[in-house]
Amino acid sequence: MPVVTDLLGAPGPFRDPVRPAAILPEEFGSYATRYLESGRAPGMRPLEEACEHLLREMRASAGVGLSVLVSHDLFVAGLARFLGLKWVHRDDWADFLEGVCVLESPGEPIRYRMFHGLREIGAC
Repeated sequence: MPVVTDLLGAPGPFRDPVRPAAILPEEFGSYATRYLESGRAPGMRPLEEACEHLLREMRASAGVGLSVLVSHDLFVAGLARFLGLKWVHRDDWADFLEGVCVLESPGEPIRYRMFHGLREIGAC
């Protein structure tokens, strides 16, 4: 049975819970780009801190076997940037059905890969 959580939704690990900022929709693109490039933005946790928290929570919530955690946008772009899988600029934003695979097997180091939509379903 699926478990629903706000880990990968609003407010998620990226927003500063103490000093959140209101962002107008028309400003989101430039705001997100600045955040991804510098790792800092008003109303947001530092990118490194947020992604480390996100990875800890993902690992804690994952079950035995295959776990699929779904999110979008800044969550995928931020995690990909943090892990060094992609240098995310607004013109190279997370594509449709693009994501990050976190592969963990007992006794092996954790591996991270980009998942590029339907064309790579078997490659992740």
